Amino acid sequence: MKTIALVFLLFSISDAQNSYEVTPGVKGNQIVLQLSNTSASENVIDLNVKVTKRSDNIKFSQSEKRIENIEKGKEEEAVFEFAVSYNAKANATDTVEFLITNGKSVHQMKQFVLRYAAPTEYKLEQNFPNPFNPATVIRYQLPAKILATLKIFDVLGKEVSVLVNEENEAGFHQVEFNGAGLASGVYLYSLQAGSFIKTKKFILLK
Repeated sequence: MKTIALVFLLFSISDAQNSYEVTPGVKGNQIVLQLSNTSASENVIDLNVKVTKRSDNIKFSQSEKRIENIEKGKEEEAVFEFAVSYNAKANATDTVEFLITNGKSVHQMKQFVLRYAAPTEYKLEQNFPNPFNPATVIRYQLPAKILATLKIFDVLGKEVSVLVNEENEAGFHQVEFNGAGLASGVYLYSLQAGSFIKTKKFILLK
């Protein structure tokens, strides 16, 4: 989980752009907007904070927040929770934009950049769902561009399917396996990338 804190001074607009690193596939990230009323004479009434720009890689649980009142010299927080798609490309960037308004003169826009972290190790994850019928998803991570193979075997070691057999970019990958033509039972899936080899079991249950 990643928490990003941004500070806004109402009645003064900051054009600075900041960059933050997040990990693909992680849920429960938070952006915390700290809203400060710098006025010495009046409250800020009926403030609206809205996400106005994001990519499909970012899913907010709520894209708009309303703050009824910020007293002069006080602060309030607007918390936005988001998840990052597992398919977000490693080292790529996306811009998220917030618009802050009320019915009077307060009108601010803030942009910041999310950069998607690259894996630091080779990893083969447990499929989900498991047991499955007839389809399941297999995820794996590669810290470097490399030839990768992902194969399915029965419990006797017979190869029944090749899901991946090509050079993959560094990053987080997922592939779907459909066992509609196979009998129920325990199967194995194995990832090989250079000297890295990992095998896991899964269950097809019809």
